[in-house]
Amino acid sequence: MKINYEYIISLIQNIVTPEGNESEEDFKAKVDEIRGYITEFSETNPKLGGMMGEILDGVEKDRAAYFDRNISEILADMKRDTMKTLVDGFVKKWFVDRGAVIYAIENNRNGLIPNASVLKDSIRYAEYKESVEEPLMKPKARSQMVAELEDMIEEEITPLQIGVNY
Repeated sequence: MKINYEYIISLIQNIVTPEGNESEEDFKAKVDEIRGYITEFSETNPKLGGMMGEILDGVEKDRAAYFDRNISEILADMKRDTMKTLVDGFVKKWFVDRGAVIYAIENNRNGLIPNASVLKDSIRYAEYKESVEEPLMKPKARSQMVAELEDMIEEEITPLQIGVNY
């Protein structure tokens, strides 16, 4: 998957490098080819494929706006922004320590959160209880929070971590 990811990024990068003599027809053909690769990539990683598709859509609409911009950096910014939004939403929902959530994401191995007990202890239960109509009992809330974090990591974060260096 990493080779396909890097290959697609390099193809997009190549069409945003001004060459001068490329016709609009050649450009459209290259965009269509890349879109096919993105569609294939999206079968195994729809989250990241969707982001690459967004970039390609932007390039297709306004190619000049992307000239000489680093596509890898644009995608890295999109991934970082998405992960930040996910973490912020989780922290706000469960009233847990942001640093502990980030640690769990960065050190998660095979679906296991190494600091689950720290996360459970960091929940500010009184604030959580006041923020929802039907709060879970504290032990259930703690367990549910960890289960939701595991799901978020598996379904939302891990697919975006290709090419991410911490």
